[in-house]
Amino acid sequence: QTLRRILAIPDSLERLAAMKEWCRNLPPDPVLGVMQECKGVMEAVEQTGDVEATALFFQSVDVFAQALLEQGPGNVLAVLLAPEVEGEDADLRVGLGGEVFKKWAERDPAAARALLETRLAAGGKIGRAETELSKHLMRAWVKTDPDAAMGWLLKQPKEVADEAISPAFQALSHHDPDKALKLVAEQADLPGRDEIAATIAQWWAKTTPDKALEWAQ
Repeated sequence: QTLRRILAIPDSLERLAAMKEWCRNLPPDPVLGVMQECKGVMEAVEQTGDVEATALFFQSVDVFAQALLEQGPGNVLAVLLAPEVEGEDADLRVGLGGEVFKKWAERDPAAARALLETRLAAGGKIGRAETELSKHLMRAWVKTDPDAAMGWLLKQPKEVADEAISPAFQALSHHDPDKALKLVAEQADLPGRDEIAATIAQWWAKTTPDKALEWAQ
């Protein structure tokens, strides 16, 4: 009932602010329940032809993640991302946990990395949660210290490196294509090197075609 009352607020900014205030003090599992209910409401609205429903849901997820981040990301992620995320709500748990972690990595990549390293060092199976967190970490970290970020990633287990290498270079190609090219040139054994190089070339072709042509030649 509370969710439906909030979703009925006509002004989108007021609606999102009310949702954030509601979720600010809720523990992670109840927030996850709100997210599940919101998803169900949005899917029902979509069936009636409302094209804004999907956008509204993803805006709501961003609000949920921000509210949980303010509660303390370490404690929140310990609840949302158990070492083995299973069950019917596994997709939502990984998705929401990933959004919290992404915001944390953008704010404090060193602290986010420490939590991920703890999970990787636990000795259990490296699952979807770990690979998703590694992608979020690399997208944020590579913009501030690309050498350290790539050096760290290439030392990680193959399951992690293979999944995160392309997103890392995609983020760096948008942020600093010259640095992205330098890192590709320095790493002859880089996993997926040809595909990564093509990504850099495509970005350059859209922004500085002369540089793209020069590099290709």
